[in-house]
Amino acid sequence: RVRQASAVGSGGCGRRQPPRWRQLANRGLAGILVVEVLLVAGLGEFMGSRLASGERDLVGRLTHWQEGLGLLTGGADFLFGRGLGRFPVDYSAAVAGREMPGRLHLVDDVDGRHLGLSGPAWRAPQRGRWELLQRVPAPLAGTHRFSLVARSAEPAVLVASVCHKHLLYAAACAESAVFVGGGGEWRRFELSLFASALLPESRQLPVPGFFSLRLLGPSQFVEVDRLSLIDGRGRPLLVNGDFSQGIARWFFAARHYFLPWHIDSLYLEMLLDQGALGLGLLLALAALAIANLLRSAAGGDELAPYLLAALLGCMAAGLFVSLIDMPRVAFLFHLLLCYALFIDHCPGGNARLARPGKLPELPGSV
Repeated sequence: RVRQASAVGSGGCGRRQPPRWRQLANRGLAGILVVEVLLVAGLGEFMGSRLASGERDLVGRLTHWQEGLGLLTGGADFLFGRGLGRFPVDYSAAVAGREMPGRLHLVDDVDGRHLGLSGPAWRAPQRGRWELLQRVPAPLAGTHRFSLVARSAEPAVLVASVCHKHLLYAAACAESAVFVGGGGEWRRFELSLFASALLPESRQLPVPGFFSLRLLGPSQFVEVDRLSLIDGRGRPLLVNGDFSQGIARWFFAARHYFLPWHIDSLYLEMLLDQGALGLGLLLALAALAIANLLRSAAGGDELAPYLLAALLGCMAAGLFVSLIDMPRVAFLFHLLLCYALFIDHCPGGNARLARPGKLPELPGSV
């Protein structure tokens, strides 16, 4: 019986014809993708502008890669890397003109706890590309009242805004600037943000809303406290505006300036963080996963071709994108890689065919 089950199992992993509905669905999906490509290429100016700037982008990317590889200063760095998460600090400190666009500082002194915003030198290209953010309910059309207390040793300009925003792309904003005089004394400021371009109350949609505060200079450091944002219906929108809970509910973003954050290549990111050993292990695991998926696809596994396409897409995108610099994307990439490594290239073969009473009789079996 054991020999019989083994013989049947080894031959029971053939390719099965996919159902008719799946064939039609695959063709429909391919057609939709072709139409999408044609629409993106033929309508609007986005694709044309991206293609027109391709040569300039490539030159900038090559320069960025060269600057990043310059951080590997010895054999130990090349073999073991600089360490996970070290690239932003090392790159911004070692490469002239590539410093961080800003920093946040929690300050505790006799006046209590407040937040310090710092930026690069005056007239630096990174000026104004750093913002303090908090997610708020979707802002509605009307007037928002914003207030804060601030102090600075030198004159400074702060820009407050409330926007409908997806990731880094604002759809509609209401903003206003406040001038903070020098002298180092606390002053209270109040201003109005008139949001005529935002949605009226009758058309509420689940659109993400964000409040942001930016330092434009010329001062490189400003301290702020007691931030408050009230919408047209009298609702307070900000939480932890006095920073008594640290920076809970607050986070930061860089506006269209990402050079210090990643190297824009999965393979260079691995080399810088984990060295040649880490990069070699990643490439070896990817090769094993691709080989396993090819065997699974040849054996009739219905999921293997899609996993193979997804993994190859990730590896191709990794030429110009750092897939592992964001935790959620890094988790999904490694989950895909692990699944591709351990998928059975003979799905359900012996286990399904070796059930008692389901074995065909073979001549000469005992």
